[in-house]
Amino acid sequence: MDMELEEVLKSVKRHRKFSSEPIREESLRRILKLAKKAPSPGGNLPLRLIILRDDEVKRRVAEACGKRRFFAEAPVVMVAVAIPDEAEPFMGGYANSFPLDAAAALTVITLVAGEEGLGTNWTLQFKDEKIKELLGIPEEMHVVGVSPLGYPEDEGERYSSSPADMVFYGEWEE
Repeated sequence: MDMELEEVLKSVKRHRKFSSEPIREESLRRILKLAKKAPSPGGNLPLRLIILRDDEVKRRVAEACGKRRFFAEAPVVMVAVAIPDEAEPFMGGYANSFPLDAAAALTVITLVAGEEGLGTNWTLQFKDEKIKELLGIPEEMHVVGVSPLGYPEDEGERYSSSPADMVFYGEWEE
């Protein structure tokens, strides 16, 4: 599927209903391959993705995401895990870069999934410790996102749109 980037950006939506049809392996491989190419400040993407297909594991992870039990209905649930020790340690002198690194990769995944005719619905609302326990994720790692991945069966809704005053020139404006 070849779409122009602007078309992909306009078409990306979060979905709440997915077909049980398995995802084409070529599509999943392409999504994961391109996610690895996401821009990262240190040139080393400090992120790992856990791909879940087992129905019981998907259900338990979905429960750890609160009201997102519909996640388990998708053929795949993705769990993004950041590795702080591999990230740039001093982003701006006040934080580690892993949240920015993760956001870049999750954006790439969302865009490529849309291009492949697949839908996502990333959430940041989950019980970190519960997901770590369920999936055997080491304590020093951080779960940074969870999303279903599948062929959407709903119209979906836009992730967000930026305010018109997002860009300032020269200095901060009130």
